[in-house]
Amino acid sequence: VSQATGAVATAPLQALGDSNGVSLAQGGTTWRWWPARALPLDFSAGAGRLAQDERSYARTLASIATTNALVTPRLGIDAGIGAERYSGAGAGAATITTARAGGRYALRDHTSIFLGVERASLWSTQDRREPRSFTRVLRLEALGPAFAITRTSAAVDARVAIDGQVQLQLDHGRYQDGNRAVSVYGHYQRTLTNRTGTWTALRPNVYWESFRETSDVYFSPGQFVSVGTMWHTIRTAGPWRIEGEINPKVAWFASRAGLAAHGLLDVSRTVGPLVAGGGAFLTWDQRTGYSSWRVSGQVGVRLAR
Repeated sequence: VSQATGAVATAPLQALGDSNGVSLAQGGTTWRWWPARALPLDFSAGAGRLAQDERSYARTLASIATTNALVTPRLGIDAGIGAERYSGAGAGAATITTARAGGRYALRDHTSIFLGVERASLWSTQDRREPRSFTRVLRLEALGPAFAITRTSAAVDARVAIDGQVQLQLDHGRYQDGNRAVSVYGHYQRTLTNRTGTWTALRPNVYWESFRETSDVYFSPGQFVSVGTMWHTIRTAGPWRIEGEINPKVAWFASRAGLAAHGLLDVSRTVGPLVAGGGAFLTWDQRTGYSSWRVSGQVGVRLAR
């Protein structure tokens, strides 16, 4: 328990780019501290730069958050508040206040239920070590960097067999320009291998989203559907952890269907109090010719126990 509640300092780095010329590069620092055994607090700050073509913007951020703070053995709470500031030559400066609150309750039959709400920017997901992320931005200068979304989410994760798990998530988003979006994601996970050092699963999945209005400055389809089958594996050996996945799928929107896929590779290693890792996430869509990449890395050190 003492090791799990020691203070930790990390230095994350993130970068992304896509076939529309949108890019982001940033770095920062996070300090995790436990004022109580079941209450982790993350203090984060970072800075970077957004760009597309000749236009670029500086981005700075700061936040304080807690994730899975255990109110009871079955109820974990997420909460956070922060600010993101954007500035660019000739564009002035703008600040977005970010916030999130949610809770996950674990039932006795290996089922969990999550409810949450958050206010974020289109770039907030890029602050995570988690590589799985992309950007909706099509025309950065026309949209502006400080564009906010308020999203409400509900999710259920249930074990339906010894080697079978089902997940269903529903999101509703309110965009700064008055647009609305609804999305549903679901998958069935079948574990193929589960032994020391190796876990592998097959995950048929479906995703649907619909925007009330389409926009030419961010991806906002009237109807979008994708159906895929993901292969996901995690391997561990001593201090090493390697995770990989690939998800080929068929995507349909604008009355046309095409092939699409995403892939992930993530590697980390622990050496005494140090943990270092990095990951890459790639997406591709055959119908539109769109592709994107994101890399993230992090070095962390345990400061105390």
